[in-house]
Amino acid sequence: APHKPTADAPAKTVVSLATMLDLPGALPAIAAPSHIAPPPTMPAPGSGELPSIGSALHKSGECKPCAFLYTKGCENGAMCSFCHLCDPEERKRRRQVKVEAQKTKRRE
Repeated sequence: APHKPTADAPAKTVVSLATMLDLPGALPAIAAPSHIAPPPTMPAPGSGELPSIGSALHKSGECKPCAFLYTKGCENGAMCSFCHLCDPEERKRRRQVKVEAQKTKRRE
C-alpha cells in the first residue's frame, strides 16, 4: 500500500535537511574558478549606446532598422525590437539590395 505522508512529515524533512546542512563536511565546498571572466555587461536600453533593444545587433550588421524612428517617431522607444542606431537611409539601402538579389535570382 502506498505510504500517505502525515501533515507534519514535510516539516520533519525540512528540519532534518537544515540540520544536515549545518553539519561540517555535510556538503562539499564549492569554489568558483578564478580564471572565468564575468559576463560582459550590456548597456541599458534607452542609453546612447543602446537606444533600443533591437540596436544590440547593430555592430554585427544583423539588426533591422526601425521604420518609424525617422518618420513619425517610434512609439516603442527603448523597448523597440528594431534598431535605432541605423541612419535614416539604411532601411532604403537594405531594401534595394534585397530587391536586386531577388531580381538576380529570378534571372538565373
